Amino acid sequence: MERTIVQINTENWNCKIPIIINLSSKYTTQLQKPFRPLFMSVPRSSYLYFDKEKIFTHFEPVLKELEINNKNFYLQFNSEPVKWNTPIGVFFDMVCKSTNLPEKMPMNLQINFEKPPKKFIEFENETELYNYFASTFKESCFLLAKSATITQKITENIMANIWNGLKNLSFDEYKRSIQPLEINYKEQSSLAIRILLNKKCIQKTTKPVNQETEELLTLLDIFKDLDLIKEEKLVPMTYLIQGITPDPNIPLAFLSASFSHPDGFLYLIITTLN
Repeated sequence: MERTIVQINTENWNCKIPIIINLSSKYTTQLQKPFRPLFMSVPRSSYLYFDKEKIFTHFEPVLKELEINNKNFYLQFNSEPVKWNTPIGVFFDMVCKSTNLPEKMPMNLQINFEKPPKKFIEFENETELYNYFASTFKESCFLLAKSATITQKITENIMANIWNGLKNLSFDEYKRSIQPLEINYKEQSSLAIRILLNKKCIQKTTKPVNQETEELLTLLDIFKDLDLIKEEKLVPMTYLIQGITPDPNIPLAFLSASFSHPDGFLYLIITTLN
């Protein structure tokens, strides 16, 4: 079983999402000739911010032609801004795969050089994103262990190595970096789960075992807590974890061990269908 979990972890790290980035239509009408889009293949566990310089360099000629002095930009899918601090796979599952609309590949994003929406979190540099990730990772560790002992083990050097593993897309480097923390997702006293229910984030900490029956908790228990089971049936909805729809009877402990993101959280994307 352990080998299977490692294999699943590795597959998640190697899984990529094809993306095409086009200019927003507000710019295309001002250009003398069409500007070629940018095609990318982005790891679903990573952050699009890592490619920010590459994206800017590609579209820099447009800025010069239109005399736009703003180097900051944001990306959006339809009208949904791409959050720099959200794993791109989570965003993709939320806006592309979780609806009843036909899934289209590659994911079509538009680039805007205007001021982003109010709720959009801007990061001036990579250090700010690193600090956000470090805070999230430590939070998940605390929730898993229900103790500050594990967070006290996270030295600056360990955190930097974890970050480098994520940036370098190296699961081996990441796994090696977290070994001193002795994180065992299958044997933790609780599980760290982030649920995106109709795009609204709900953070949930739950024990992997029912304290009364001593049975392993499953996705069905999550759905019951969210009132998504009516007359012993799931309400019409889609749900995704790392791009797939697992059997609802699979234990949460196994899902946490196999499909948690590098920040330590298991992301469950749910969209109810009316």
